[in-house]
Amino acid sequence: MVLAIIQARMGSARLPGKVLQELSGVPLLTHVIRRVKAARHVNHVCLAIPDTQENNPLAAIGVSEGVDVYRGSEDDVLARFFWASQRYPECAAIVRVTADDPFVDKDLIDAAIGLFLQELATPGDLGPPVYLQMGGITWPWGMGVEVMSRDALSQTHMSASSSDDREHVTSWARRHFRQWIVKNPYDSQHPVHLRWTVDTEEDLAFARGVYDRLYASDPVFGYRAMCEAGY
Repeated sequence: MVLAIIQARMGSARLPGKVLQELSGVPLLTHVIRRVKAARHVNHVCLAIPDTQENNPLAAIGVSEGVDVYRGSEDDVLARFFWASQRYPECAAIVRVTADDPFVDKDLIDAAIGLFLQELATPGDLGPPVYLQMGGITWPWGMGVEVMSRDALSQTHMSASSSDDREHVTSWARRHFRQWIVKNPYDSQHPVHLRWTVDTEEDLAFARGVYDRLYASDPVFGYRAMCEAGY
C-alpha cells in the first residue's frame, strides 16, 4: 500500500496564503489534492497541516476533497509528516508532495512509485534504496517526486536534530540513506532553472497563465502537455 502526504500551511515568508490563491477559479491546494488523487498507485492521501486556527481553511479544503487531514506542529514539519504517516501502518511506501507545486504530475507519481516498489521487491547487492527522488538536474523546479520507505521515515524522524532538517523533512534522509535519483527520461536538456512551483508573485502569475491555457481541456494536465505547449 502507498500513502501520499501533502504538506501545506498558510504561512509563507514570500507569499503568505499562497496555497489558497486561485488558478482557473480553484484554490492551488485543491488542484494539488486532485492531482495526487488521480495517481493510480496511490492508495491513501493525507493532508498534513499545522494545528493553528490560521490553517482552518486548509482543513476545510481537505474535508471537501475527501482526504484525511492530520494537524500537527507548524515548525517541526518532519514530526508532522511522520505522525501523519502513523495513521497508515499498512503503507510501506510514502510519497511526499508539497502544496506549492501546482503542476505535480500523476504520471510521474505513478512512475516513481512503480520504480520504488520494484526495487523493494528485487533489491540488488546493496539492498533496496530507502529514498527515491524523481528529480536531479533535468527536471524543472516543482516537478520532483519523493518516495521513501516507512522505516526510513521513522529513522529520519528519530535521528534528524537540526532545525533545517526538521523543516525540510527529507534533507537528513538524502545525506544518510542510499538514494536513487531518477533523471528526466523525456527531455534530458530541459533547463533546471525553470520554476514550475509557486513561491513568489511571478511564480503565481506563470502558474495562472498555464492553467488558463491548459486546464479546460485537461484538469490534471501533466509535464508532457506543458512541454508540448512550449513551456
